[in-house]
Amino acid sequence: MSSSSSSRLFSFSKIKYIMETYPITSNAVLTLNLWVAGDVLAQYSEHKLMAQHHHHDSSSSSLVVKTNKEEKDAFIVDTSRTLKLASYGGFVIGPFLAVWYPWLERLSKQYKMAKSYGVWGPPVFKVAMDELVCEPPLLLVFFGYMNVCEGGSWETYEKKLKSEFWTSWAVSLAAWPAVLLGTFRFVPVYLQAPLINACCVVWDGFLSHRNYVSRLEESKKEQAAAALLAQEQKQQPTPVLALATRPTKVATSPRTD
Repeated sequence: MSSSSSSRLFSFSKIKYIMETYPITSNAVLTLNLWVAGDVLAQYSEHKLMAQHHHHDSSSSSLVVKTNKEEKDAFIVDTSRTLKLASYGGFVIGPFLAVWYPWLERLSKQYKMAKSYGVWGPPVFKVAMDELVCEPPLLLVFFGYMNVCEGGSWETYEKKLKSEFWTSWAVSLAAWPAVLLGTFRFVPVYLQAPLINACCVVWDGFLSHRNYVSRLEESKKEQAAAALLAQEQKQQPTPVLALATRPTKVATSPRTD
C-alpha cells in the first residue's frame, strides 16, 4: 500500500472516529460553517439581482439600493445577518440532524422496513418522515428563530410564515427527496448528517434569501404606508381658525308697574 493511500485511509478513519464519537459537536461546527457559506452565497446573489434591477428601473429600486455608485457596485457582506444564520446552523439544525438521522435508522430497523419492503423500504420511509414530519416544524423553528434574532414581534412572525412557509416547503418537496433517497440508501449513518449538511449550502442560501425577501417586503410596505400618510397630510388644507363671536346679552331692567 502506498503512503498516499495509507494517509487517505488514516484521514478517513479519523473522520469516522470523530463523527461517531462526537456527532453533535462535529455536526454543529460543520453546519455553522456551511450556513456561513450559504448566507454569503445568498447575499452575493441578492447583490447581483439588485444591481441588475437598479440598472433597469432605478426609481423602483431606490427603496433598497443606495444611489451612490461606489456603494451600489461594491459587495459588502452583512456580517450581522450571517452570524444570526450561522448561529441557527450551529446551535439548532446541526445538533438536531446529528440525532434525527440515527433515530430514523433505529426506527426503520425496529419496524423491519427492509425485511418487509426490500432494500429501498428504509430510504423511502426516511424520506417520507424527513419531508412530511420533520421539515414543516423545522421551517416554523427557522423563521421563528430569525424573527427573534431580528427583534420581530408575533405579528411579524405570522406575516413571515404567511408569505414564506408554503413556498419554502414546496421547494423542499421538489428538491430534497432525490438527494435524501440516495443518501439514505448508499451512505453510512454517521456520514448522512455531514453529507446532507454539505448539500445544504444551496438550501441554506435559499432559506436565507426567503427570510431576507420577507423582511424586505415588510420594509417596503412600511415605507409605502409612511409615504402615503405623509402625502395625505401634505394635501390636507390648512384649517382656518374662525373667531367665534359670543352673542351679547341685552340687559333688561325689570318691569315696574
